[in-house]
Amino acid sequence: MKIQNIRYFSQILYFLLFFTTFFVSVRIFLVLVLIATILGGPFFCGWLCPFGTIQEILFKLGRLLKIPKIKINKKIHFYAVFFRYFSLATTTISLFYLLVIDARVHFLDALRGDALSIIVYSILSFFIVLSLFFDRFFCNYFCIQGATYGLYGMFRIFRIKRNEKTCIDCKLCDKNCPMNIVISSKKYVNSLQCINCFKCTSNCPKRNTLIYKLVDFKNLKEIIKNK
Repeated sequence: MKIQNIRYFSQILYFLLFFTTFFVSVRIFLVLVLIATILGGPFFCGWLCPFGTIQEILFKLGRLLKIPKIKINKKIHFYAVFFRYFSLATTTISLFYLLVIDARVHFLDALRGDALSIIVYSILSFFIVLSLFFDRFFCNYFCIQGATYGLYGMFRIFRIKRNEKTCIDCKLCDKNCPMNIVISSKKYVNSLQCINCFKCTSNCPKRNTLIYKLVDFKNLKEIIKNK
């Protein structure tokens, strides 16, 4: 079974389990997510997050409806991604969270049936509509939890490695990355934005050119340079 099929199954399963309030106690689950994040990066974002799943589904729906897709300019994207880390930093020391209104959190509240204000529904709808045009717009620039997972996985020991010898520079990895990471110019994917969706590895036409593997600590300096 292809990795993307397994990932889609995980997304749908978690979505259904969450919707039916299957997780009465989530402490053990959160510990497992934290361990997986520290060792291998933000798997929750790419494999389980219900709001991320909805964005992905709507983006695919947009393609079926032939809605024009918008790709953020690389220079703008480079600076825009810092907003979610700025939001995270501000959240830890103030009530900025109440002003930002985390769409992911309120989406989960909606699944639980909690009452939401008109303002929150409007913001939630805004990001959902954007998903028809942008691939994971909220995840890229606004998700505070995603920023947290990214920082947790900063020193992960499992990473995607690009084989420079077999790479044909087709840039399909860049094109298919929902987090707009430039993979084609790196030997290791070290970006805090990486959500381990493995769309880059799935769409690479050259077998074993992009591989998710244990870091070779002998090349630690080289890994650090590939940020």
